[in-house]
Amino acid sequence: MEDVARFAGVNKATVSRALKGDPRISSVTSEKVWNAAKTLGYRIDRTASGLSGGKTGLAAVVLESLRPWFSPLFFSGLNRVLGNAGMDILLKMPGFSDDALEASLVSRRVDCILLAGSGEGMAPSRFLLPQIPVVTAGFFIAETPSVFVSEQETLSRLRSVSSGRPLRFVSGTSPLFPFLSRSITDSEATPEEYFWIMDGCAPEDVGRTVRFGCVCTLPEEPVRTGFFRIEWPAFEMGVAVGRLLMKASSGKDVFPTRLMPVPLVRDPAGEKILFGKMN
Repeated sequence: MEDVARFAGVNKATVSRALKGDPRISSVTSEKVWNAAKTLGYRIDRTASGLSGGKTGLAAVVLESLRPWFSPLFFSGLNRVLGNAGMDILLKMPGFSDDALEASLVSRRVDCILLAGSGEGMAPSRFLLPQIPVVTAGFFIAETPSVFVSEQETLSRLRSVSSGRPLRFVSGTSPLFPFLSRSITDSEATPEEYFWIMDGCAPEDVGRTVRFGCVCTLPEEPVRTGFFRIEWPAFEMGVAVGRLLMKASSGKDVFPTRLMPVPLVRDPAGEKILFGKMN
């Protein structure tokens, strides 16, 4: 840092402030410092910076279950946002005990915590620590920033492609849109008349009665021809979560407190279907 300060013709404190993006540093001085750092090959020491600023640059990602969160696109979106902010991910996989997990996160001095899942397989209140901001994904805790798939828009898009047929929801063991089980109620139509919504299962698992329907899937999973396809918005979820974590770790007020990505729908040929904006 002293070398950068000497090269740029400023003092060491100015270098520190400029590299941290301090708004008190003019754009001209900031550009001069960054050019000097680039010329000299200077890299910020995150460990030293964390010790002096009270930040470790670690965002803890706690997964209650692997599906759908352990998705390449989800982590791609999450890492894009956090990486640009100079933050790293500390991943905690399913199978943890609440006591051991809490102790681990506190000892690692993480800057923020993401709790991803349904909230049923963990005790979310255990992780509402006064010194560590928490963001949830897939479920909601009062006064905690959260990310959900838009229930209203998901249902609206399914009804739009059903051509007026009554919806029938059937779920496997790991549904991507579990809220559809309460949003779609059974009707008196015959099985051949239904527009089947298959989440966590395949048409052959339902039976020969499936003639019209939509398969719920992750974007990276193979396309199944002959049926509509609604994709869990993995990348968009990752980006939304990353933005809330970044704001929360900075100590700024997080607004809005809820972000709701919407799923993509493809027709039986695999082409994207465009929808108008929600009212």
